[in-house]
Amino acid sequence: MGRVKAFQKDGRGILLHDDGSSAVTSYDKDMLHGLNLVLTPNDNLISANYSKNKLVDVTYKTDGMLFYGKFNAAEQLEGPAVVVDYSGKQIIHANAKKGQIV
Repeated sequence: MGRVKAFQKDGRGILLHDDGSSAVTSYDKDMLHGLNLVLTPNDNLISANYSKNKLVDVTYKTDGMLFYGKFNAAEQLEGPAVVVDYSGKQIIHANAKKGQIV
């Protein structure tokens, strides 16, 4: 007997939430996969890259700052991270291990 695939999310879509946030999502057989963009009500932008439902990296932009970080298989912040401070005109490089900035 074959599997039922009628209700699986597959492909790209646009989500509009009651709180004013919106998202462009990418799914592959009910798993987040690829680039997903979220715009929050206060105009913050989140770009999250997924590989088969696991978070790979994220970029988060607020009013005066931009953050970029990579994640390990346990979805903890791991490796190099960068913060760009537009108001202070500086770039901060950091390293993370098991979810903690070191």
